[in-house]
Amino acid sequence: MKTNKKVKNKQIITLLIIALFLLSSIFAEILLSNSLIIKLSDDKYSVTDIDLNDTQSIAIDTENNIMTIYDIDIEAASVDIEFSGVSKYADIDLSFTDDNFKNSSKYAGTYHFYSQNDGKAETFRINPYGKLHTLSIRLNNSSKNFNIESITFNKAPDFSFNFLRMFILFATATIVFLIIKYKAWNIIYDNKKALHRVLLVLVALSCMLTPMFIKANTQAKGVNNGHYDYPLEGDLSDYGLYTLQFDAFLKGQLHLDVEINNDVIEEMENPYDHSQRSNVPHGVIWDSAYYNGKTYSYFGVAPIIYVTYPYYILTGNVPDEFTISATLAFFASMFISLAFMELIKYFCKKPSLLLMMAGILAVNFSSLIYLSQSMANMYNIACLSGMLFLSALLYTSFRAVRTENIILRNVIFALSGLACISLLASRPIVILYALIIVPIYISFLTNKKFSIKNKISAVACFFAPIIIFGVALMWYNMARFDSPFQFGAIYNFTVSDTSNNSIRLYMLPVAIYHMFLQSAKVDSVFPFVHSQYTVLGTYRTYTYVASTIGSIFYPATWGLFASMPVTKGKENREKRFVIGAVIAMLFAIAFLDTCIAGVHLRYSTDIMLIASLFGTVLTILVAEKLKDLGENVFKPFFAGFMIMFILSALFGSALIFSNARNLIMNNHPGMYDFIASIFRF
Repeated sequence: MKTNKKVKNKQIITLLIIALFLLSSIFAEILLSNSLIIKLSDDKYSVTDIDLNDTQSIAIDTENNIMTIYDIDIEAASVDIEFSGVSKYADIDLSFTDDNFKNSSKYAGTYHFYSQNDGKAETFRINPYGKLHTLSIRLNNSSKNFNIESITFNKAPDFSFNFLRMFILFATATIVFLIIKYKAWNIIYDNKKALHRVLLVLVALSCMLTPMFIKANTQAKGVNNGHYDYPLEGDLSDYGLYTLQFDAFLKGQLHLDVEINNDVIEEMENPYDHSQRSNVPHGVIWDSAYYNGKTYSYFGVAPIIYVTYPYYILTGNVPDEFTISATLAFFASMFISLAFMELIKYFCKKPSLLLMMAGILAVNFSSLIYLSQSMANMYNIACLSGMLFLSALLYTSFRAVRTENIILRNVIFALSGLACISLLASRPIVILYALIIVPIYISFLTNKKFSIKNKISAVACFFAPIIIFGVALMWYNMARFDSPFQFGAIYNFTVSDTSNNSIRLYMLPVAIYHMFLQSAKVDSVFPFVHSQYTVLGTYRTYTYVASTIGSIFYPATWGLFASMPVTKGKENREKRFVIGAVIAMLFAIAFLDTCIAGVHLRYSTDIMLIASLFGTVLTILVAEKLKDLGENVFKPFFAGFMIMFILSALFGSALIFSNARNLIMNNHPGMYDFIASIFRF
């Protein structure tokens, strides 16, 4: 009885502490959301309206879109500005003079805000030293079409309460408390325990549902409803290359059904030179392949086979880029989680349950599948398809070699071969990652517990789809470009003649910097982490360079640095070969991408899946080794690894909201503002 009472008292204390966290979170949220109200309650801040018709106190520089207000001379903590114009996200720059700088205006910051064009003023916080004397408002390119209707200083905002932020504060405090109270870092994953399996499945399902959120908040409202009616009704040049290629297939042809001005093209010395065709109407769609007077899509056919055809058969319509991207991202997330679990089983014996849960999040988000989906277009569809079949290849390969049932093993080997050839039909360059599975296949073939007959059947099942569909793919290439190994990328109409791109050894350091070491841009604009445009100036020829982020920025990849020390020993020889293949292929693909294509954030997807997947698994392996050194040694490392995984997931999620297309901000600014409001106080 005393024991039961003691347990009950502990439970009551735990509930009281959690209740205290809830109250503290509510109180903290009230302070965060209403700190300006509290500050403006001081009598020194007086509400002051500005007469915009006062030409003596207001100067307008129309050329630079700057309005300057003079002779304000008040204590100021905020300025409310009412804009009219379009409803969208925009930026303004504020500068002012105060008692610290009376004679020269100083930049105060760039303010990112959502103007809803509904008569509601936007509040901008300022913090002048002493009194505010002048204020300059610069409308930059994103806000140059706005008109300023009113300006008011020190107007107290309405009371507000952000329930989502309060819940995040409460949930974070509660989870950390429960981890510490129950020493959850000591919980080892046990596949036989249903609760452990359920927890991992729930985390994986949350990742798999993320593409649904992204699709709902990237596609503009009322546009296409996720598909195009077929036959296509608009101008064919308005559709993406995947849609045009599917249209061509249904018409019984390989070339795109678009009108080309061949006479104009034939007069050009080199039609693949963008400068020669930039102002000439030639009819070839941007970034399509032109060969022997016809236009083709050089993008892999896997998304058409696996998504477009099934969708068309079921609905009679053609899925648009948003639907294709969401479908690929959904299944990519599923196979990434499955591959993660298989690699954990392969490398680890007693992995931490919590690290595995955080690891699934880290791998899914830092693999950049959600970034690719949020930029839904033909380029990123290819990347998504590549990541889907690469993760499927890894999962089926590692799953097949440990399967005891002969029939099931052969089926999985066949699926592995199908994933391999589908990878080639998605993004050919990443087929090099197939070398990762070579060591485990060699180990399987040299394992004496399997009969020769079983090995032959496994090999036959693996290579059957590769041979069948590989021959079909070679015929497809031959029929279009007169070579079974030519996918058409060297014939595309893009920013340069890509056939001139070559392998240059001196580009290796360039590739290492851009792909692995280049830092992100960090600023005060939500989501605070952005890709960055950096030019090294060591390319020696034209090289396509756009903004990107190096893989080292994602802590989930850091486990690769400890790969060899934690896999030492004769018994881990095969694992070292696998890791060696991983590292070698990461550098090889980064190098080839940089030489052949250039620098772009979407090219980083070619390395981020493998880098984050193996990096995360190896980090968990490091944690497993450290646990043997005792709890006092393990605890700080456990906390550090959890933070690494959470940061990786956050950095990956940030790029959903900040990328080359910014579809959430442009098409659903309300949702963008709702998420951004969590960090605004």
